[in-house]
Amino acid sequence: MPPKAETLSADHLFSINAGTPDMVNLTTLDEESMVSNLQERFKAGLPYTLCGQICVSVNPFRWLPIYEESVINRYHNSSNPFVTQPPHVYPVAHAALTRLQNGSTSSQSILVSGESGAGKTEATKICMKYLAQVDAMASGPASARAKALTDRVLQSSPILEAFGNAQTVRNDNSSRFGKFLQLRYSDSVRQMGANIRTYLLERSRVVRPPHKEKNYHVLYALVGGATPEETQQLGLLPEDQYGVLAEGNGRVPVRTRPPAKPRDQPPPPATTRDCAPAFQPSRPLRHVRRLARCSTHRSAAPPFSPQQKARSEASPALTPEPRPRPHRAQQKAREEEWHGVLEALSDIGFNNEE
Repeated sequence: MPPKAETLSADHLFSINAGTPDMVNLTTLDEESMVSNLQERFKAGLPYTLCGQICVSVNPFRWLPIYEESVINRYHNSSNPFVTQPPHVYPVAHAALTRLQNGSTSSQSILVSGESGAGKTEATKICMKYLAQVDAMASGPASARAKALTDRVLQSSPILEAFGNAQTVRNDNSSRFGKFLQLRYSDSVRQMGANIRTYLLERSRVVRPPHKEKNYHVLYALVGGATPEETQQLGLLPEDQYGVLAEGNGRVPVRTRPPAKPRDQPPPPATTRDCAPAFQPSRPLRHVRRLARCSTHRSAAPPFSPQQKARSEASPALTPEPRPRPHRAQQKAREEEWHGVLEALSDIGFNNEE
């Protein structure tokens, strides 16, 4: 097991040397040796490993004290952090920024890929924090515009996560959309703005969450975290009154439709014992004749039993099961998330009415 987060410090990244930091230097370069090396470094509390110019990250599912401002300064002041510093996501961002500073006329791209729950969203935010921090240091403390721009770029992440992330069976904060983030720099390599393009939003989740999964975060934050004035103004109901906020069961809960009336049961097949069970082409013709003789001995359709009638009137697709309301700790977390979304919207320029 990796060491606990409270026992680690920012110097842990630079003092521990476990495994091979760059897997290019492995004696045997195959899948088994690479996985073994990643596991050894992960157990030592080192989630990053290099493979040439590629940074391989193993999600620790906890926050480590290796993203402090002192760590950012150490990588920024290094001429070639890929070689002189331990593996981290910062050298990737540093390399892209250095190429722009050296007069490269082409745009620089950072591709973050991985399966669901691998930590792609967090890695993107860490790169954005590094670039924003470096830009703020280069602009000087007197540049209020640079600081405001940096804050707006960083505050876009919680807004996008609130409206586009949801809890899945593999990840409590899974991104259900694609994101292309473009940072704009001036000729003097200073941030001028940002452009975010979103695509492939999982729109079906709004009305039909998958099995054992939930809807988007912002819906729970709005219903559970809105103030009494906002609740009254927007006409919000308790969370258990919204079927789309239930844990997904693969069906769309409908509350307004009345239960379907039971239809008359169709007549059952012939009940005479000497009748053939069904017609099959491979049967001889005498079986067909015997089936025709038995077709006149049909009994009347029996009425619905009380159990069948009760099951028909209480269809599970139309009457969802009652759900318990969120407990106090969960309610407080949703209130904090909702206030965080409002604060982020305010930081990027939205007023209260908007």
